[in-house]
Amino acid sequence: MRRLGENRTLPARHRDGSEFAVEIGLFPVRGGDDLFVLGVFVDVGNRSRMDRLKDEFVSTVSHELRTP
Repeated sequence: MRRLGENRTLPARHRDGSEFAVEIGLFPVRGGDDLFVLGVFVDVGNRSRMDRLKDEFVSTVSHELRTP
């Protein structure tokens, strides 16, 4: 179980059924005597793709530099 405030990445679905990655953050919020939980959902699909492309690029450059 994760604590409030820690982000977690999970799959989500668009209305058309396609999947995408979302990062979910939960944060406690006080409103007078009441305590609420604020949920923030962020689409991180582009970030995941960019990270994968960056890793592939670094791997390719590293390989090219090591081989004459």
